[in-house]
Amino acid sequence: TCALPIYITPEWTNFRYIGSPFKINRYAGVERSLKFNLKFATSLRFVSKTQYINLANIIKPDQEICIAPIPVFLNKLEIPFYFKHRPMALGVLGRVEEERGFSNLISFLTLFAKNNAPRIFIAGTGSRQNELVDFIKLNNLENQVIFLGFIPQKEIEKFWKSIGVLLNFAPTESYGLSMRESLIRGIPVISSRNTGAMEILNFCPNAHIKLVDEFNYGVLHELIDDMCRLETTSEFRSGQI
Repeated sequence: TCALPIYITPEWTNFRYIGSPFKINRYAGVERSLKFNLKFATSLRFVSKTQYINLANIIKPDQEICIAPIPVFLNKLEIPFYFKHRPMALGVLGRVEEERGFSNLISFLTLFAKNNAPRIFIAGTGSRQNELVDFIKLNNLENQVIFLGFIPQKEIEKFWKSIGVLLNFAPTESYGLSMRESLIRGIPVISSRNTGAMEILNFCPNAHIKLVDEFNYGVLHELIDDMCRLETTSEFRSGQI
């Protein structure tokens, strides 16, 4: 059995070792090393069908394949279900990086600032976080856009409790862990049209997630209002816990 401690983007554009802040270019020998390890593995476990498809051309026919999500230990009784009476507020959760949709976030906040929009809570860290903080200050958005930075796991429920809709700006997403955590709690999601979001809808067509091609607050404000007020069902939650 081969266990590889790396994340692989769907397009194979970069690799990142767990525990390391460094990105490794695919042409720096990592791809060759990955193929070498896969060649001698007897069984392989992928966290999504998309990841399996991306590597299918280098997998041997006799290897045992398992497709299963990242293990998340959830206790049904400990996860609140915010199916109604959620705050009229938006949330963003994840790394503050370009591949996570940083440019889309800034474009959204630019129009967001010009409208009587609800508050937005942004949780996460990354190489672009200083730019985000500067943007918020430059546009006098400190009272409307709340940058929370890193949130410890023991305090994450405060974040979920404070929002009515989760926004996912990432142009690519192989699994969509934050979207799944949001839906499990009954919090709707508005996401870019990425593979992670589409896999969620393939699994549960009635999941409370809307896919959009661009994040323009002027266009999305009615959808955001409707989804904040939406009384969600437990269909997705029941299939995950």
